[in-house]
Amino acid sequence: MFDWTSERERLAHALSDPIEQREIGGRDGREGALAVDARYRALVRTLPDTVVAVHDRELRGVSIDGGAVSWTDEMATGFDGRTLENILPPEEYVRLEPHYRAALDGHSTSTEYRHAKSGNVYSLEILPLREHEDGPVEGVFTVGRNISDQRQRTAEQSAVAELGVKALEGVPTQELVDEAVATVAETLGLDLCELLEMTDDRESLVPRGRFGWNDEPAHVRVGSSCYAGFALGAAKPVANGDYASDARFAPTPALARAGVAATAAVTVGSAARRLGVLAAHSRSPREFQPHELDFLQGIANVLAEAIARESAEAEMRHQALHDPLTGLPNRTFFVERLTQWLARAERGDRMAAVMFVDVDHFKIVNDALGHVRGDQLLQAVSRRLRAALRPSDTVARVGGDEFVVLCEDLDSQDEALTVAKRLSGALDDPFKVADHVHRVTASVGVAVWTPGATADDLMRDADAAMYRAKEGGRARCQLFHAGMRAWAENWFTIEDELRTALERGELSNVYQPIVDPANGRIAGFEALVRWYHPDRGTISPADFIPIAEQNGMIVEIGHRVLLEACEEAMRWSPLADGTELRISVNLSPRQLGDPGLVDSVTAVLKATCLPPERLSLEITESAFADDPARALHTLRNLKELGVDLELDDFGTGYSSLTYVRMFPIDALKIDRSFVQGVSDSPEDAAIVEAVISMGRALGVNVVAEGVESEEQSEVLQGLGCKLAQGFLFSRPVPAAALPELVARG
Repeated sequence: MFDWTSERERLAHALSDPIEQREIGGRDGREGALAVDARYRALVRTLPDTVVAVHDRELRGVSIDGGAVSWTDEMATGFDGRTLENILPPEEYVRLEPHYRAALDGHSTSTEYRHAKSGNVYSLEILPLREHEDGPVEGVFTVGRNISDQRQRTAEQSAVAELGVKALEGVPTQELVDEAVATVAETLGLDLCELLEMTDDRESLVPRGRFGWNDEPAHVRVGSSCYAGFALGAAKPVANGDYASDARFAPTPALARAGVAATAAVTVGSAARRLGVLAAHSRSPREFQPHELDFLQGIANVLAEAIARESAEAEMRHQALHDPLTGLPNRTFFVERLTQWLARAERGDRMAAVMFVDVDHFKIVNDALGHVRGDQLLQAVSRRLRAALRPSDTVARVGGDEFVVLCEDLDSQDEALTVAKRLSGALDDPFKVADHVHRVTASVGVAVWTPGATADDLMRDADAAMYRAKEGGRARCQLFHAGMRAWAENWFTIEDELRTALERGELSNVYQPIVDPANGRIAGFEALVRWYHPDRGTISPADFIPIAEQNGMIVEIGHRVLLEACEEAMRWSPLADGTELRISVNLSPRQLGDPGLVDSVTAVLKATCLPPERLSLEITESAFADDPARALHTLRNLKELGVDLELDDFGTGYSSLTYVRMFPIDALKIDRSFVQGVSDSPEDAAIVEAVISMGRALGVNVVAEGVESEEQSEVLQGLGCKLAQGFLFSRPVPAAALPELVARG
């Protein structure tokens, strides 16, 4: 900073030292301190941006000199002898004349002067001029220094600081950007300013804030040779005083239309993360000073912090409202969107539908693939669902394999079902995951909005319809209707209470004998699970097994049934002829798909010491449908343990014969639907006879299920059936009743 005190002392010494003065006589009478030596003039001219003027007591100019050429060139001519009033503009004379009068009275003053032509601001020291320290005042000595750059730098620093404070106070980023481009233009006295922000794909720069432009903003390709692309790759600010002739840049039509003659641009952000470019333009040629580029970079740094913070906050909001695996909205986002739609719908005649989409048997597929590939499959499913919807529709992931969809502005329920079927159909084509092809299906529940329905109502009803679709065989679309509400409430109540039942041990086994229908001799028992509810009494397996299969609790239930059955079988005494009774236990499709099944069966056999040849595991054809290769691998591992495998409900599936040929089956259990008609339906009798003959030919046992009458038993005996079970022989009984049942034969 310029030291006025030191400078004034230098100049005063130069003026007061007799060696530095020269006596001038003559008619004008000017002499002594009013005479300025040539060496003094040389001294003054070495001072940068400085003007030194001397006036006599009448305020007539005596001498003027200094390095501030823009001022001295204009005023030096005719300065000598002109009065202060004739030298200064009228308004400036009125303002400065009191300062000069004060100097004549012996007082030093300070003020500022703005030169009209150049616009420069000068700081003035107006001092009394004496020949001797105690002598009379003989004139006025004025020292002026150009402080325009200093003032400009202060203004620039203040502007950066003020913008930084607003950024820290949390002013919205767009508002901050708009203020920044206006501040740059006004502070630097420029015509145009713009902030070009990097797009998410990192391929383009797009205007986010503009000042002084009239035309439409244009995108700038990253890496292009225009000024913005050049600045983005530069390590320092880029400026030129003659834009049109700068060979570094390719012409930019937008700047040409705006008449830009000079431009300066800086990178917003760091070299590691470039966020954009801040550019300022002038329609007149000009050279940008280093402090101006520093100012531009300072504004850019404030904007970089604000944009980075905005991006981080947006990312946090996105993470809070989106599923990290698929990128789809999550439940919170979906409920907000649905609630917003409902608020609009109440004010107009509109229709919408909520759809619950659940991938069928996904846990089995996930266990077979492993979680990494299972996640990849879910990502592929989410893309298919998104592609099957309109842009205005919303699909969200709300659970492991559950998606929910909002379709707005529908015309009818039929249109809603059409969309649901399109969603289901979107999964028809096989998925390729890590070089493996997988087929999946989905069950879709549809709830159409009715006046008064809340977001919770719609999601609950769509969920209930989806469960009904699964209960109906999966890979179906089900429209919710009022009659489902009681069913859904019962479903969810049972699901909730079943968890408590497992904790309290309310589930236990009953056992139904498998006998030779010719003599009633017991060959073994089938273990069947029952739920003894403390308030409801006995709950049928038909009511809770599908629920347990759907939510995965069947794996734990199945393990408990197997353990209890094997423990009970070890208590049975051999028959009179030494035959050991066998125990049969059912495996659900979900259990068969559980990768821990083989280990679980192994652990039970080891814990109970039951010989594996006394255990039969019953499976249904539906357990094979999703992944036959996986099922075959599991069944072979089970066979290696020494247990028998039985195909339950045989005859109800289209591919039964294929399964018998493909899988290591030891016994076939004829479905009760055929057995019940065996005595009065020639068709059913023919099917039963064919199954028995096939079993004999394949060397596997055949068991007839659901025998309830003597007529059925006699027909089965006539057809050569050796094993049967049903109410005719015994209903399922608790373990305590088994000794008497065995003894009775």
